[in-house]
Amino acid sequence: MTVPATDQIRAIRSEIDAAAEAILGSATEALQIVSALRGESALITRLQQTLRTVLEACAFHDLVCQRLDILDGAQQADDLLNGPAALGQGLDQAAADRLFEDLGGR
Repeated sequence: MTVPATDQIRAIRSEIDAAAEAILGSATEALQIVSALRGESALITRLQQTLRTVLEACAFHDLVCQRLDILDGAQQADDLLNGPAALGQGLDQAAADRLFEDLGGR
């Protein structure tokens, strides 16, 4: 059984969200710990800069999610362009209504 592309995109997004949250949380906590050391040694300053770089690198999360939204929308729209489905296959009316609601909310 194959998984529809929209389900795969949602799974990817969920995993990316969880990873980004873990990275951001850990880097923020580490910055707080470093700040509590209250030293201005070169090593602490370097560590703070490194952690800020990690936080800035998490911008990938927003970019990837924006692209996944585009793919998801395109996939959902593509599902509608396949023409009439055979009886028992394709989208039922409720699924088609949800799809249009999802697309309209963007």
